[in-house]
Amino acid sequence: MIANLGRDRTAAASLEFAVAGTTILILLLAIFDIGLLFVDQRGVDFGANKAARWAAVNSASLTNANVLTQFKSATASSLGTNNQNCQAYTSGASIPAGTNCYITVALSNGATVGGLVTITSTYNWSPLSAVTGLTAATLQSTVALTIQN
Repeated sequence: MIANLGRDRTAAASLEFAVAGTTILILLLAIFDIGLLFVDQRGVDFGANKAARWAAVNSASLTNANVLTQFKSATASSLGTNNQNCQAYTSGASIPAGTNCYITVALSNGATVGGLVTITSTYNWSPLSAVTGLTAATLQSTVALTIQN
């Protein structure tokens, strides 16, 4: 009777699938999270670029709120509703703890033509799945342009 248990292979396929399936599922979740990380970084980069380009040609209406509006419209497709809590600050301002998404606006010579506008966008990214072992990261992008108009 006990000798027969050593030769019984009826559950071998189930055991192999459980081990291999779990490994493959964790790898797929990690690939998905890494893909989202790159999409979010691209969104942060694109948002900073759009906000800086807008600021460089709209010095007459250059305010933190207007720059933030440009950033939010550019990141709506990549960050989705995660960009709704984004805030805008003047460079050098203290950012409140727990602020997950923000931009800072720095002007080298006020909003005058020929001055430099620097937009820095920061977004705290978190993986969707804790199973993969990926940790949260801070995504950041900085764009500096000369004010043209």
